Amino acid sequence: VHKAEEAVKEIMSAAGPLSEDLEKSSPGSFGAVAARVAELCPAAEASCAAAKEAIDKRQADPKQRESPSFNLQFSKLALRLSDAEEQLKACRSAAQEAEGNRGLLKAKKAELGALEQQVEEAELQTTPLGDEVPIAFEAFKKLWGAQLGLETWLASAKSLQSNPHVGLKLAVSRLLQQGNALCERLQEAKSGSIGWAEALGQLLPRQGTDQVAAVEAA
Repeated sequence: VHKAEEAVKEIMSAAGPLSEDLEKSSPGSFGAVAARVAELCPAAEASCAAAKEAIDKRQADPKQRESPSFNLQFSKLALRLSDAEEQLKACRSAAQEAEGNRGLLKAKKAELGALEQQVEEAELQTTPLGDEVPIAFEAFKKLWGAQLGLETWLASAKSLQSNPHVGLKLAVSRLLQQGNALCERLQEAKSGSIGWAEALGQLLPRQGTDQVAAVEAA
């Protein structure tokens, strides 16, 4: 197990640059990292497989299983090996996907930029003009569409927080802050609008009940 852990540590060291902020790294800079990780992975995988085989063999011995201390020690070894295997898997995936994640990040930024424009349009159409005039149905639809779009984008961006590429997660975390700020702006526009419930009632027969309920609860 120790040999497997050392092999994985070497891979983690080689994959170190993948923990740097993706947005601050240079295009193509992960090529050498990915190549080095790919070079080291077979030996680490072999070490993990050998360790697992040794553990399984000892645990299968009826004589050894009778000892509580034996079971405890080998359970700890099995847990350490499992952790090493998970780290190996994460490093391999991150190295393979790192360069491609640049395009993914760019797409998420573009989507957020388009949503910001929608929010700005919704804010303009719902800005009070001095008189207590109910929100126009078309303005409500813009507000509602921007909210649904943001909810979808946030769910997609949050899912990237489980990506093994640390540099991507760092960059996405900033985008999530921007997305949450847009949500607050939408909430302000919504709270300042008169006749929200009436506009929602007009939309109800035209849209799915689940979608309308989600907007009303937000």
